[in-house]
Amino acid sequence: MPSDTLSFFRPGAHVCPREGGTRMLVTHDNGDGSVICFWFCEVQDRLVWRPFACSALRACPTHAHSTAPPSYAGLSGVPR
Repeated sequence: MPSDTLSFFRPGAHVCPREGGTRMLVTHDNGDGSVICFWFCEVQDRLVWRPFACSALRACPTHAHSTAPPSYAGLSGVPR
């Protein structure tokens, strides 16, 4: 993976699964090509943490001027 791509997976970065789905926040770089991300699951009414391989993620744009939070409706704790 190119080094400029790795900057998207630092703690604090917003990422999404490559196949699309939930916007998540990177909270920890495991140092082995994987990161831990979290998101809020409305169905379970709790935060969910899960490890992901960096190759399974893509960077999500941050919308500095957006006033509405991203929608997570219908999630069951597993990102789509």
